[in-house]
Amino acid sequence: MIFNERLRRLRKERGLTQRALGEMCGYTGASAERVVQLWEYGKQSVPLERMRTVAAVLEIPVDLLVP
Repeated sequence: MIFNERLRRLRKERGLTQRALGEMCGYTGASAERVVQLWEYGKQSVPLERMRTVAAVLEIPVDLLVP
């Protein structure tokens, strides 16, 4: 499973919307949802500092996100 698939699965398992995850990672408004969409569709990579935040929000170690 590649990163974007893992991210989508983990987000949904935790009952988070794309917007909620984006906001918890420090983005605001519509850009919060859009950035997570881009990550999940593999159109944009997650910056390393955000990767740590995403992992913390999802309550998992970073290495579970990175294939």
